[in-house]
Amino acid sequence: MKNPFDDLNRAMRALNQISGQSKILTDFHRSTFALINESRMANLAITSVIDENIRLLSATNSLIAKDPLIMEAVAAKWSAVAAIASAYETPALSRLQKSLYTRNPYAFSDYISSITLSKICAPDLAVLKAFEHTQIISSMYPKGLSAAIKGVHVRTILRISKSNRLTFNADKKEFYVTAEPDQIATIPETNIICSGIDLLGELNEDELVRFQSYISECPSMAGTHDVGKRINEIISTWSDEIDFDHTCYYHGRALGDGVCPYTENELRQAPYGVTSQGRFNFEGQSRYYFSDKKKGAMAEIKKHSKAPRIQIVKLKPRTHIRMLDLSMQTAKPNKFLDLCRYVPDYDKYSKMRREYLIPSFVADCCYSNHIDGIKYYGSKEYTNYVTWDDRHFEFLSISEIIPVVKLSEINE
Repeated sequence: MKNPFDDLNRAMRALNQISGQSKILTDFHRSTFALINESRMANLAITSVIDENIRLLSATNSLIAKDPLIMEAVAAKWSAVAAIASAYETPALSRLQKSLYTRNPYAFSDYISSITLSKICAPDLAVLKAFEHTQIISSMYPKGLSAAIKGVHVRTILRISKSNRLTFNADKKEFYVTAEPDQIATIPETNIICSGIDLLGELNEDELVRFQSYISECPSMAGTHDVGKRINEIISTWSDEIDFDHTCYYHGRALGDGVCPYTENELRQAPYGVTSQGRFNFEGQSRYYFSDKKKGAMAEIKKHSKAPRIQIVKLKPRTHIRMLDLSMQTAKPNKFLDLCRYVPDYDKYSKMRREYLIPSFVADCCYSNHIDGIKYYGSKEYTNYVTWDDRHFEFLSISEIIPVVKLSEINE
């Protein structure tokens, strides 16, 4: 027979089970509330710590603001971190980076003392250049280093900072290919080479230094060199040649005191074989240089001649022409920048101007690709041009002779 208490017992057991579960839930909730309260207290503590850090940071900033030396040191540290991050990591830069992150107070002095003036890796030079005007750092440079790197352009630094193949000799103020120390380039030459890389596509600075050295030894074989081939390919695909862009131009020729003025034939293009090396011609090559301003024609003659007078020819274009425009490359990143702008030291005895070697090869590439001339940078006041044939012009006047001392008075 069924026990009448069975259902009651089952109900009681069920109730006890529910009560037990309820107690568990109650304990759980109590624990949860305790944790929440503890978390709130922790948050208050964290907030207090943050407030204290903010107060300390504010006090530190106030201290830094009152001490220019501290400000300079802080700025130097972060400038170094940025410079290292963008440069090829040399062993010396790796050590400097670790020292900065570990707050070594001797990080900069240890780094600078490790530098050998005759053998500075290009990325290290880039970092040293970054602190050229930071007195707290540059004051630690070895004697002669600041003067040596002064002429290195910022654009050059940006290029060489990513190369482990170039080395700088601060004693001689020249760069050389690390693996081939006889392949050298002066600071101005390296500035030119680096500024022209945008035009030359993927060519890097050490390839161009090698090419320049190769041309100096074998100028007639420049086109067989890998770099020479690539330059010629770029020029052969040039798609935006320009025509004459002025109604008249000016050509000048130096004239001594008491010397009879030149005739029209003598003011034309020099015959082949008699010319000295020029910016866009090898020795003996016949080229015709002119400017868009009378002042420009005179200024260019004055750069390499001490003659007291200059005879000016006014020219009028009578044909169309196809010219390569190299005059405004700073605004056209896909073209040359200012590869051909460096002015050589005319007082230095040398029959071969290394700074003219690559531009002269570029002119040969233009000639072989049926491009008639080149427009190139002269100064902020005038633009220069060169062509291989003076028959593009008729002479409007040839008799104007101007003393060189009057150059500053010329406004046209």
